[in-house]
Amino acid sequence: MTLASIGALLVAVTVAASSAIPTEPEHDPSRRAADMAEMGITCEGDTASGYTYFDIPLDDETQEYITDVCDQYGLDVRIMYGIFWQESRFQPEVVGDNGQSFGLGQIKRKWHEDRIARLCVTNLYDAKQNALVACDYMAELLVMYGNYRDALTAYRYGDLVITGEDYAAMVMAQAESFTER
Repeated sequence: MTLASIGALLVAVTVAASSAIPTEPEHDPSRRAADMAEMGITCEGDTASGYTYFDIPLDDETQEYITDVCDQYGLDVRIMYGIFWQESRFQPEVVGDNGQSFGLGQIKRKWHEDRIARLCVTNLYDAKQNALVACDYMAELLVMYGNYRDALTAYRYGDLVITGEDYAAMVMAQAESFTER
C-alpha cells in the first residue's frame, strides 16, 4: 500500500465518519440534565471572570449561573432577566397565583412536575433552581414558536391568547433597560 493510497483511505474514512455523526438538536429536553452536569453547572457553581454583570438585585454568583444556563440553552440572558423582573421583581421568595406560582420565574409546579423532576430541582424558592426551570421552559417555547414575542406570550398565558396586557412587549422593554455595571 502506497503513501498516497493510505492518505486517500484516511480521507475516505474521515469523511464517512463525519457524515455519520448525528448533530444534537438545539433543544433536547431529554438530554438537558446530562448536558448541565457535563458543563459543570450546579447550584454551587464556581465564580469565574469574564461575565457581564447587570445592575439588578441578584448576586454575582447567581448572575453567573443564570448566564451559564442561558448560554447552554441559547437564550438571551437579558430576556430572562426581563421575565424575572416582570414575574417577581427578582425576589426568589415571591409566591403568586393564590399560592400556585413560585420564585423568580413564577413557576407553577402543577404544569412543570416532569420538568422539575428531570432537572433535579428540589426548591423553587432557590433562585438558581427556579431560573433553571424557567430557562428550560423558555427554550422549549422558543423552539415551539420560533420567536421571543410568541414564546413570551405563551410563557405568561400558556398559549398565544392575547389579553389587554402585552406581556412580551413589557418583558422586552425591561430587558433593554438593564445596564451593565
